[in-house]
Amino acid sequence: LNILTKLMTKLTTFLLLCFVVLACNTKPNNSSTGIKTEQTPQTSLSSKEIREVRTRFDSLMLLVKQFQETEKHDSIIKYLHESLSLAQLLNNDSLLAKVYINLGLYSDNMAEYNLEVEYYYKAFELFQKINNYSGSALALNNMAWGYIQAYDYQKGIEQARLGLNLAKNITT
Repeated sequence: LNILTKLMTKLTTFLLLCFVVLACNTKPNNSSTGIKTEQTPQTSLSSKEIREVRTRFDSLMLLVKQFQETEKHDSIIKYLHESLSLAQLLNNDSLLAKVYINLGLYSDNMAEYNLEVEYYYKAFELFQKINNYSGSALALNNMAWGYIQAYDYQKGIEQARLGLNLAKNITT
C-alpha cells in the first residue's frame, strides 16, 4: 500500500507538471502554437440556421456549467448529448471536441472511468484532426487520469508521457 501511495504521489506530480507546461505554452489565437479556435463549418445549413444552432449550442453548454454546480446529473447528461447532436449538425470538430471533453469530465464525476477514457480519446482524435495540439495534450492528460482512476497505471503513465511530450513540442 505504501508503494502504491508513493506511485500515486509521483504520478499526480507528473500530471500537474504536464498541465503547468501546457498552460505556460498556450497563447490564444496564435497560429504558431498550433491552436485553432474555430473552424469554418461545412454544412448545408443556411447562415441563419447556423447562427441559431450555434446559439442553442452555447446556451446548452452554459446550462451544463450551471448544473454541474448543483449536481443535477440527469440534466447535465441530457444537455451534453443535445450539444453533441448540435455540434454534429454544424459539422464542427472544435465544438465536438469540446463536448467530448465535457462528457469525459462528467463521466469522471460519475466514476465511469472506461467511458471517460473513450470520450477523451474521441476529443483527442478531433483535436489532432484540426491541429489543436494543446487540446490534444489536454485530452491525453485527461485520459491518463481516467486510466489511473481505473487502476490501469501503466496506460495512465503512457498517456501522461504522450501528453507531456506533445505539450513540450508546442511552440511559444
